[in-house]
Amino acid sequence: MRRYARGPCGGGKTFTLTRRIVHSLECGFVSGIDEVLAITFTSKAAGEIKSRVKGALKACGRTDQALLVDSAWISTIHGACARML
Repeated sequence: MRRYARGPCGGGKTFTLTRRIVHSLECGFVSGIDEVLAITFTSKAAGEIKSRVKGALKACGRTDQALLVDSAWISTIHGACARML
């Protein structure tokens, strides 16, 4: 399933991505955080998304998945390519 979040600075993209990732896990669209790919433009944004996803997963009782967020495919395009290499 492909989903895109576009918009201006402060437009809620990070919030939207966080909600979509957590919702996909809660509803079973993906079986684990390792099936999620989120690409951002900056390392700061990627870190913020990871932090928010981790907090939201802990809040809804999915601590097993929250522990895996740091190794999830949430990064910049450069980080994802470097990881593949």
